[in-house]
Amino acid sequence: MREGQILTVQLIPNEEITILLESILKTNVDDTSVLFLFVLLIHLS
Repeated sequence: MREGQILTVQLIPNEEITILLESILKTNVDDTSVLFLFVLLIHLS
């Protein structure tokens, strides 16, 4: 499941990932989802 999510994120430009992170932080998603996204962001950079 997570491998598929990672492949999907790799296709998204960094700018869109940043916008996605900002929108998620504004909507107070659970910590696990936020941490997962930050790990992906670090992995891609």
